[in-house]
Amino acid sequence: MRSWENARVRTVEPEPSRWRLEPPPDDYEHDLWAVGADLEPGTILSGYRVGLFPMPVQQDESSDETVIGWWSPLRRGVIPLDRRPPRALRRVAGRYEIRVDTTFEVVMTACGDPSRPHGWIDDSMLGAYLRLHALGWVHSVECWDEHGLAGGLYGVSVGGLFAAESMFQHRPDAAKCALLALVTLLRDAADSSRRVLDVQWCTPHLALLGASEITRAEYRIRLSDAAGLREPVALSGGARVRLTSEPGSGKPGDVVREPDEEEQHDEADPDDGDPFVDLPANRPPAKALGDREDDVAAVEREQRQEVEQCDRE
Repeated sequence: MRSWENARVRTVEPEPSRWRLEPPPDDYEHDLWAVGADLEPGTILSGYRVGLFPMPVQQDESSDETVIGWWSPLRRGVIPLDRRPPRALRRVAGRYEIRVDTTFEVVMTACGDPSRPHGWIDDSMLGAYLRLHALGWVHSVECWDEHGLAGGLYGVSVGGLFAAESMFQHRPDAAKCALLALVTLLRDAADSSRRVLDVQWCTPHLALLGASEITRAEYRIRLSDAAGLREPVALSGGARVRLTSEPGSGKPGDVVREPDEEEQHDEADPDDGDPFVDLPANRPPAKALGDREDDVAAVEREQRQEVEQCDRE
């Protein structure tokens, strides 16, 4: 049985975005909703808060230039927290030591390794999420063994939403073990039935690991319900946790956490309010792509192929 401890981190609300990002209608038939805007911390967070996530889109076949695409899948991939983890996850419990946020940049860089086919994490995405990590909104869940970092994942945590972005592994089952740790950390947090673990699309690989699909309409409702929750302490820092698989120490994949001394005396800040920012109106909207249906469908097919390929790596 192993244990680890994080440094205590509090999230810092960034400057409001100059862009107005709005969600698509529930019956909008494409996954790609808009292009444009920027990757400033306030813009990215405002996107996640309305159910959008950024991912680069190639301008055209004759150019290597990309623009920022804002995605809202019609069928959203999520991993339910109220189900028993599938056997593929449970059998790897305890294989690796799990750490949170000890080497975020290395994890995201590995996820964006240019040698991986169909990669989408470029330098602009890396820089943007490093800024969000420094502000306390993005986290890495890491698998370690005696040889070093074996694999991991990273994602955005906003209230009761954890939006998993990408994962990698250098050794067998390390990515699965990181996902198991994330699932159990969220499952063992307060109000776990209201939390959302978003994996964007339910690829065949993720389906084997417990992912399923919900409609955009259901996702929007669940996102709204999760908005007022606090981030799990094990992700926000200051917790010592153990992923257990030993007889008598809990069910496989249980998380046993021990608060540090600071946390034992830490009270909720009475000034902590709603995490949403009331953005002023009349800001430039991101460019909608609803009038380019053929182009949108082609981009969506390519993007899903890239995500599925990365999942298999």
